[in-house]
Amino acid sequence: MDSLEKMLSMLLDGAVDTLDISPDLQDIAVERYEEVGTWLADRGIEWQIHPQGSFLLGTVVRPSTPTGEYDIELVCLLPIRKASTTQAELKQRVGDQVHAYRRWKIGAGHDDGPATCEARRRCWTLGYPDLGFHLDVLPSIPDEELPPTGILLTDRQLRAWQHSDPLGYGEWFRGRSVELQTKVREAAFAKNVNVADVPTWRVRSTLQRVVQSLSGTPCCSSPTIRTRSRRRS
Repeated sequence: MDSLEKMLSMLLDGAVDTLDISPDLQDIAVERYEEVGTWLADRGIEWQIHPQGSFLLGTVVRPSTPTGEYDIELVCLLPIRKASTTQAELKQRVGDQVHAYRRWKIGAGHDDGPATCEARRRCWTLGYPDLGFHLDVLPSIPDEELPPTGILLTDRQLRAWQHSDPLGYGEWFRGRSVELQTKVREAAFAKNVNVADVPTWRVRSTLQRVVQSLSGTPCCSSPTIRTRSRRRS
């Protein structure tokens, strides 16, 4: 049996199902993500909110340590030109609203708000330690050199704006995942495994499972996959 067959056999036998985030916790994480995103969108003119990283790619894995947390990444895109702001101004503008959101949750007596709100190198991090995850809010603006989905990121350790394209990368990744998912389904049918009734979002492609496996391996530096910058020719 070659390596591909071994991998498919492992996937079909459910050996890597333990890598997945539990459905209940994912639902809670999505609820928090949507509430924070709505708060930001309602308080900015045409602010655009979308996910990035492992939640976008379908490659979320359990934390590699007992005290680890799931990392959920939210992009807050302000439709303004680079010449009209600085990295520090953009970071603070989004941070003011993130702090306002936390104050509102506390003031309203809600017990489901973030316990902490901290500035990180490129983002603002809302902590939910009791639930085992945190939400990174990434300030960004459109990258005029990489339309239509490229973005520019703030970075307090670097003077230059940083380039990224999480939506473009996600589209590319999902395209490859669909192709490989077809192979997994074909192999399942060949083994008389009934997967027809399994919702698409419950089925992982080989590519997604490989990424999850690598991310969940102790030798890897992080249990989640960060989106890398991708330039088009």
